[in-house]
Amino acid sequence: MAGIVVGMLLLVSRHAITSYLNLPDSMLIVLLAIGMAFYVPLGARRGYLQGVCNFRHLAYNLVLEGLVRLCGSLVAIMIGAGVRGVIGANVAAVALAYFFSQPKLRALTNSEPQVPVAFREGLQAAVFFCGAGSHQQLRHRGRQTFLPIRVGGYLRGSCHGREGGVCFLVGCGQQHVSDRRRDQQAQ
Repeated sequence: MAGIVVGMLLLVSRHAITSYLNLPDSMLIVLLAIGMAFYVPLGARRGYLQGVCNFRHLAYNLVLEGLVRLCGSLVAIMIGAGVRGVIGANVAAVALAYFFSQPKLRALTNSEPQVPVAFREGLQAAVFFCGAGSHQQLRHRGRQTFLPIRVGGYLRGSCHGREGGVCFLVGCGQQHVSDRRRDQQAQ
């Protein structure tokens, strides 16, 4: 919208700009006005492409504009179109780059249901504590059958993650002491 407004302002004031710049023809300002109508939104589209990290499409767009600008200017000079032809080639390059920079808008909402982070954290804690509780019920049998007390406690504790492992090791150590006392009293 801003590009169209700027282009219209240039178009309306083309005679004043032509006389102020002492240009031979007001057609140059008309071409600039057409170019401005495409150039402002082209910058916004390129900014979007850069913002979503679509650098390949952005690079193709910049190269396309440069090639059309260069080849069009060379052709305009060769056929003798002069300054009008070169400015026309530049306007064509900007317009072509605008039409080929169609960014794909991503959906703002995801159609899949989202689980809140707080619920996932709570579920993780519940699973951890349920697992730790059932593990404590079974650990006495595993300690006696498979591993020595200190090695078994370390390995079981290390399987529960950073924070849980430390708490579980402390619990295992306390339980080992009470298990030893109970075993000694039974004998």
